[in-house]
Amino acid sequence: MAAEPSVAVDELEDDTLLFVDGGCGRFIREAYQRADVSFRPTHRVSELSTLVAMVRTGVGGCRSFRRWCGPC
Repeated sequence: MAAEPSVAVDELEDDTLLFVDGGCGRFIREAYQRADVSFRPTHRVSELSTLVAMVRTGVGGCRSFRRWCGPC
């Protein structure tokens, strides 16, 4: 999916979701709500640097919500 120009929210439902609560987080929550998809992050972090470190160690992937807040 990383090569896709966009991804539908319902395609992410079964994926590992690392979520930084802040910044554009409300737009991501709203996108899930509009798509009628349960918003269930696997991990919630407060610092972007923590999220990046988790991705680097293979804990999860980074999906880009370009429409709302730009690339990861």
